[in-house]
Amino acid sequence: MKHLSILIIILFCTCPVMAQDFSYHQWNPGDTAAIFGDKINMRAQPSTDAGTVTQLAAADQVSILEVSDKTATLNGLTLPWYKVQALGTRSTGYVWGGLLSIMPPTLSNGVQLVAGAIKSVPGTGDNPAEYQFELRAVRNGAVVNKISTSIKSGGHAYFSSVEQGARGLKGYSLLLIMNMGYEACGYPWYEWYVLWDGSQLSALPVCESIADAGVFSHTESYMFPQGPDEYSPGHYGPEDQVYFAIEHHEMEELDTGGWNENSWKRVRPMTRSGKQWIRPKKMDEPK
Repeated sequence: MKHLSILIIILFCTCPVMAQDFSYHQWNPGDTAAIFGDKINMRAQPSTDAGTVTQLAAADQVSILEVSDKTATLNGLTLPWYKVQALGTRSTGYVWGGLLSIMPPTLSNGVQLVAGAIKSVPGTGDNPAEYQFELRAVRNGAVVNKISTSIKSGGHAYFSSVEQGARGLKGYSLLLIMNMGYEACGYPWYEWYVLWDGSQLSALPVCESIADAGVFSHTESYMFPQGPDEYSPGHYGPEDQVYFAIEHHEMEELDTGGWNENSWKRVRPMTRSGKQWIRPKKMDEPK
């Protein structure tokens, strides 16, 4: 699955788009997907009124046979039906798209991790729609832990590749990042960081970033002991510490001609209260 960075958006966006849609992850024939729902019915036809072929548990895997042209709207989400085959069986039938995980099947010491949207609230006027996402840890078909967040936005929603080792953060084995937003200038982009310690999920507050054709950019990010790649190094400090960073750049046109550049960066350590991560205060523009 592709991974997009805020840096790419800042450098290469050239103009805004007037998009107001929501693009949920779509599986294609031949893909293997995991069940996000808990004890869901595989239907004989793409309808909630159709008979049940079999029941599937959370994290059960299915092979995608085809994408139906029929859709259904549940909890504010309008998504297609999929014709699937339960792996290891001959059972075939239909599953609504909102009951499939939007991330590839991910196994960690006997626990499957699945994710999806559970609710959508329509937007009004300039107020964007709100989507609630949930990440679940499943063992032997039962949900043993879960965590959720809400994001007001549109555009694309997907999980980046799962990062083993959680970028060197002590006590955690996996880092998962959900991305959501428009890949265009003038629209905010969101990242939801979720950590797995082998028994519980914990999340950092959602990061919001926005850029506009090199004239303005505001980027929020987290720094871990190790970076995701050679181009984005970690902080190389305490192994149990995460830092919150803000980078701001703004070009202001002067009445007398020319431009005034205002750029600044703030980096502060996060604190923890139990499993909750808390952002530092006073992260506004340096005086």
